[in-house]
Amino acid sequence: MFMPRLSKSEKDNLSLKLTVVTLLLVLAAGCVAAEVVDKEKSTDNWPRFLGPNSLPVADNPKLPERWSTTNNVEWVTEVSGVGWSSPIVWGGKIFLTSAVSDQPMKQPSLGTDFSNEYLAEMREEGISSEEANNRLYERDREMPHELVIELMLY
Repeated sequence: MFMPRLSKSEKDNLSLKLTVVTLLLVLAAGCVAAEVVDKEKSTDNWPRFLGPNSLPVADNPKLPERWSTTNNVEWVTEVSGVGWSSPIVWGGKIFLTSAVSDQPMKQPSLGTDFSNEYLAEMREEGISSEEANNRLYERDREMPHELVIELMLY
């Protein structure tokens, strides 16, 4: 490929233009990121488990002290399936997850299915609670950190 030779002043001019374009792109990306962070801090949005600040507390003085299925309820909707994740409220929309199956579904249990079934199997094999807990500890200690994070779903 043929590239024309540029004089020093042309190279400097091109370098300056590239620097300006790069700075403008970085500035634009920063503005977008700041807007997203600002919206996330807004009390109108509920972006994660336990709310905007990851605290199970709301300090809005307009919140009702009592409610029921009919009192202090703005709307109700039927949600098919089952789900245990936290709802996300963003930009006036609510996002939910649920699982729908045409097969019978296992009823929810305490903890994660992964740990409950693992311990239950060991106890059925006659392994003592102390030994089962030791094995669970060893298994968790050996798991790659990324896998542990992947299993922590809400």
